[in-house]
Amino acid sequence: MESLPVILHLSDLHFGNSNRYKSFGAYQTFLSRTNDDLDSLIKKGIKPNIIIVSGDLTEHGINDEFKLVNTFLENLNSHIDIPKKNIVIVPGNHDVNWNLCESARLRAQGRGIEFKPPYFEKFENYRDFFNIFFENVYEFDEKLYNIYDFNHNGIIIAGLNSCVRESENEHYGWIDLEQVENVCKDCDKIAPSSNLLRIAVMHHNFRRHSNNDSENLKDADTIKAALEHGGFRIIIHGHKHYQDLTFYRNPLTNFEHLILSTGSTGLDRLPIEGSPSEYQLIKIGPNNVTLYMRQYSTAVVNERGRGKWVADSSREDNGIVNITLDWLRNIEAFSITYEEPYQKKKIIKMPSKSKTDISIGLMGTVQHGIVKNVIRNLNGIQSSFKYNLEEEKIDLGSPDLGSTYSYPNLYKKTEEFTLAHKTPHYIFILDRPIENNWFGFWNIERGVFTISDWDEYFAPPAVGAYIAYYIANITLFFISQLSTHEETKSCLKDFCRIKTDIKLGMWSGQLCSDCYKQIQAVIDRGEMTREQFKSIQNILQYVREEYRQLI
Repeated sequence: MESLPVILHLSDLHFGNSNRYKSFGAYQTFLSRTNDDLDSLIKKGIKPNIIIVSGDLTEHGINDEFKLVNTFLENLNSHIDIPKKNIVIVPGNHDVNWNLCESARLRAQGRGIEFKPPYFEKFENYRDFFNIFFENVYEFDEKLYNIYDFNHNGIIIAGLNSCVRESENEHYGWIDLEQVENVCKDCDKIAPSSNLLRIAVMHHNFRRHSNNDSENLKDADTIKAALEHGGFRIIIHGHKHYQDLTFYRNPLTNFEHLILSTGSTGLDRLPIEGSPSEYQLIKIGPNNVTLYMRQYSTAVVNERGRGKWVADSSREDNGIVNITLDWLRNIEAFSITYEEPYQKKKIIKMPSKSKTDISIGLMGTVQHGIVKNVIRNLNGIQSSFKYNLEEEKIDLGSPDLGSTYSYPNLYKKTEEFTLAHKTPHYIFILDRPIENNWFGFWNIERGVFTISDWDEYFAPPAVGAYIAYYIANITLFFISQLSTHEETKSCLKDFCRIKTDIKLGMWSGQLCSDCYKQIQAVIDRGEMTREQFKSIQNILQYVREEYRQLI
């Protein structure tokens, strides 16, 4: 890999009568100040080598608007000085011309021809722009998507068309499973997903923002599995008109998508009054993604007059958000930056008589006394792990999804806490519901689980037995990375789609035969010790005895 990818992500330029920069002078100001801001970041070592424009380049998809887009991107690209092949562009719903939709529909009716999506006539103006801008580099054709091979940066990007069903009559995102399957096949011809990081770019939001979001990607659930099967880890989009990041983890496979969106770079009428123009830079490192979030402030006055790009402080005061991603190390292009193979770093290989420190942190109003008693018992019945209760509680603030906490919020809060402490492993206990009604989530360094509604829905047994059970579950993942399975087998690693099924696992206090075989393989490879596994079994026996005494 020659250099780490640094992506300049722009979206929703909306050139036309809805753009903030209607006059030539305003447009020149916008371009010059964007170049100034990029120069300031370049001086700090943040130089983009890839540009992504995630749709809605225009307002009505007419040729005059596309000419403005072409001029802007040519000037921007000339200033940054990167090759055209390093620019990724996908269409948005505003890049579809409705008059072309209607005329094509009427023509089909007149000729007695069945008319069904994606009826390519609606993309004619976008196609002309795309082919002019990318002359002799890329070409828009009826396969809808483009594959961008950045093997020298360790990534491959698929530009997906999410406007398959957009027309004068229908306004929502739709990609179609066949498009994704074809993308995966083409990517496989270039390199396996284990070699290069795969990124999918689309216009429409991959996850519904609210129940009123009628323009979201309606077939997201259908294509989600195909994107996972194809190994696409990062999804980049626009359409929402504000900066956001979120995660989706498949509870069955533990496969995780990082989903990134930026706000509108040019629209003058936004859903939230006073919303600024926005863009972002995305730097992908060996085990993390760093976002440099920028917004345009008209309150700043400098030598060029009023207005300047500044840090977007909505998530971090300095506008810089660091996201640790353990799975990046499993991608060959990024793992080679380590002096040692990642496999040697991520597995705990301790002498049998030493103990691994695992800190337990409390969030919300979880009572210290209950957890302290559980930890004292766990430290007394096994010899491999030393559990330490943190006195300092994490202040979560108010739930960000009604009465529920989202993964991004919990991920951010726990990451901030762990960065300030030295213990390699953390388990956090929460007493409020988690997004999607899950018990918890975890990676190789930290885990979170909730005791929300335990007394109402699960008792007996007492909550202490459940706390011990989940500590055992996450601890086992730390040292073996044994994932959950869909089928309920009265096993510690049951997924428990029906939440009360967790009682079956607590009653048995065991692992199923399949999980035992996987654990034996891990032990045989020397990646965990028999004493460590015995300690997990001791905790499960403790849970079983507590459970059966209390019911």
